[in-house]
Amino acid sequence: MIYLLPFFAREVKDYLYEVKLEKALKMPPIERVALAELILASIDYEGDRIRQSWIMEVRDRMKAV
Repeated sequence: MIYLLPFFAREVKDYLYEVKLEKALKMPPIERVALAELILASIDYEGDRIRQSWIMEVRDRMKAV
């Protein structure tokens, strides 16, 4: 559905956003947290180079303690 949003009129996009946000805000806190984690996971991407840099950083810090 998100891929269709650019083709909707602004009013329709605003309405869909309000309805979805309103529904999400009525969810119990634990469900809102789960939803937020899913959304973040969908955009949380690290390239291999960045991932390897973090692995090396963690290893260095572990050796330091």
